[in-house]
Amino acid sequence: MIVRRAKIEECSEIARIQVSSWREAYRDIIPEAYLSKMSVTEREARWSRIVGNNQSCTRLAIEKDRIYGFISFGASRENGALEYTGEIYALYVDPRQWSRGVGRQLVRETFREFPRLGFSRCQVRVLSENSNAIGFYQHVGFEQCTESTRLVEVGGAKLSETLFEATVGSGIASNTTPGN
Repeated sequence: MIVRRAKIEECSEIARIQVSSWREAYRDIIPEAYLSKMSVTEREARWSRIVGNNQSCTRLAIEKDRIYGFISFGASRENGALEYTGEIYALYVDPRQWSRGVGRQLVRETFREFPRLGFSRCQVRVLSENSNAIGFYQHVGFEQCTESTRLVEVGGAKLSETLFEATVGSGIASNTTPGN
């Protein structure tokens, strides 16, 4: 599997993966009405702007010319974050590829890029009810920050988000063995 920069013409597949991933991962968390109304076309337009304007770094995990997942990252948007702190804005893997190392590879490659961008720490926000994502981030070296929960509204539901943080070079980033 290779990880490389996303191209504008791949935004349709990025959008498809995001929508299918949301519908599967958030099925019992976010209201069904919201998930069923998610539009690949709308998400494609959004990702076309992001990728086309370089609003963040977006990387794809590709194997046999198929996109299996993507990650988008850049400087932390958290209030009070130090300048050397980056953030994972989005990490989604095609549900058919879950538990096959795609997410780990995307995080590993992102952490390899962080020093070049001036980042030695990484933050990510996760819906507190998403135990699979929390387990994943803890497995790759993230720890929950104290007093790090905030409320967000998605589809009319008030949900809790938890902030996690990792030091670049620890956990998954220091492990270069493929498949881990």
